[in-house]
Amino acid sequence: MRAIGYARVSTTKQDLARQRCKITNFCAENDYELQFIIEDFGISGATLDRKGYQKLLTLTEKDCDVIIVSEISRLSRREQVTEALNDIQQILNNGISVMLLDNKGQIYKANEALPMMDLFSIIFGLFGAAKERIDMKEKNQDGKQALFKSNPYAVVDAKIPFGYKRVPNTISNRPKYLLEQNPAEVEVVKKIFELVLDGKTLYGVMQYLNDRNIMIGRGMPSLPILSRIIHNELYIGIRKRTQSYGKEKGKEDVAIQHIEPIISEEDFRRAGEKIQTNNKFVATGKVYFNPFKGIIRCRCGRAMMVKEKKPEQGVSKLTYRCSCNESRNSSKFCTTNIDEISYELTNSVIKSLFTQRSQEIIDFFKETGHSKIDELNEIIDGIAKKIDFANLRKEELNKRSNQNIQKLLAATNTFFINALELEQSKIDADNEKVDVEIAGLKRKEREVLNKIDSIKKAYSNIDAYERITTISNDELTEMYHLYLERIEYYPITTMKGFYKVLFKSGMIFYIAITKVRCSPKAYVIDANVNLETGDITFKYDKMVDDSNYALPTVFEKTINIKDFFYSEWVNYAFAVELSLDLSYREKYAQQLKEVKQVGKGGE
Repeated sequence: MRAIGYARVSTTKQDLARQRCKITNFCAENDYELQFIIEDFGISGATLDRKGYQKLLTLTEKDCDVIIVSEISRLSRREQVTEALNDIQQILNNGISVMLLDNKGQIYKANEALPMMDLFSIIFGLFGAAKERIDMKEKNQDGKQALFKSNPYAVVDAKIPFGYKRVPNTISNRPKYLLEQNPAEVEVVKKIFELVLDGKTLYGVMQYLNDRNIMIGRGMPSLPILSRIIHNELYIGIRKRTQSYGKEKGKEDVAIQHIEPIISEEDFRRAGEKIQTNNKFVATGKVYFNPFKGIIRCRCGRAMMVKEKKPEQGVSKLTYRCSCNESRNSSKFCTTNIDEISYELTNSVIKSLFTQRSQEIIDFFKETGHSKIDELNEIIDGIAKKIDFANLRKEELNKRSNQNIQKLLAATNTFFINALELEQSKIDADNEKVDVEIAGLKRKEREVLNKIDSIKKAYSNIDAYERITTISNDELTEMYHLYLERIEYYPITTMKGFYKVLFKSGMIFYIAITKVRCSPKAYVIDANVNLETGDITFKYDKMVDDSNYALPTVFEKTINIKDFFYSEWVNYAFAVELSLDLSYREKYAQQLKEVKQVGKGGE
């Protein structure tokens, strides 16, 4: 009987010798004619996209009479067992029998449907193989996590972070390798932070390094790589490893270790703030000026970018659009189905808000600026107290740990030793929780310090704000970034909606807008606004006759934005119209006219 074997191992550190030997010996002992063995080397059984495995599915009775596999786990370790089951039936339908040596030489005959008992046997085998893979993976991860917790410099994963190198552990064989700073790469990391702190954008840093042929690892610097470096807490000595145990178990193990920092916490915090400021007007790829970069947001939370809209007769328009680049089938796709709003109209609305309401904004900021900083400083004090308290708990845990170790060294009773070891494991777990808590508090502290710096900068520029009507567009854009926290657009209909404009001082403006082509209009609304339904609820005074006297009476009214722009209520005090600069419409019309004239000339 002609036979073809199949063997697979999941990593390149394993070899196929055992499986080859098992298949070869079986064929020799049972007078099978072994033609060759198809092999998949270093490929997980969790995927069926294997060159050797796919070749099995193309074989027919012309090639062999039977396929021999040492055990079912070599075929598949997928949790979705039906695919592998269907593949086995396909091989049988191709006129080839299948033999699994781990099931007492069980043979499934060619050209026959699998009997019910055989189906159950294969399904249980495939499920067992899948579970074994999961168990092995978890044990492997547990081992790596334990190794990481035992030594802050332990190398537990293949990828070595930039700025470090792997060196043999000369003191112990566990861990086998340790992280050590790579002097040449450390200088590059320091240079990246230095350039950012000097005012360069990430794009500027990338150009600086590329011009000097300075590489990051094995490749040239890119914006994503530089962004990861500038935000990586490893460079301030916080090394974190997160181990997930799967959704079905619903737990996660976050371990934090502290190593020698490359960058000071202060420089790391300042760089994080500077990168937002440095990058705020600079785009990569095709350059479009974005005065609200990092400020204008989609309702899903992502930043909105400037994009070119589908051109009309070859003349394009710009739009603010959600930066989501996930596929529509992805769970991470924009939850609002991609927000989009006119670029020119939005710029005109916000500029008009700043120029028309500048004195009101200045006065509010003067009233709230210092109190806002005081409030944030109170939060800083609260965080500092929490950190101090966490450090006290850590000291107490370390004290208990030392006492426990002394008891363990002196203990001889097995029961007592086991109890002490259990107590020590609880202390270690509590210690790790405290480390995670402290790291989180320090991140929060950096965020609040950045907000304080931002408000101080805004306050120091109030004089410039007072001359807002005379400053250039670039200076105005600086103002946006000094004073604005966030801009969001809430569409109610295709042509009508609200801008929600939040200032760092805490002030909020709601702007109702209609985008009709003939005459777009925008009103600042001093009333209760429902951003979901589009309802505007306001109070107004009206004289009511009461016998011989006319008395002013306060009424409450709700009107929907769909009806607001064409009603008498636009003239009431709660609605203040913004003077929009619509000159961009004339420029667009002129471009269309020029395109048409060129087209006629071509004819």
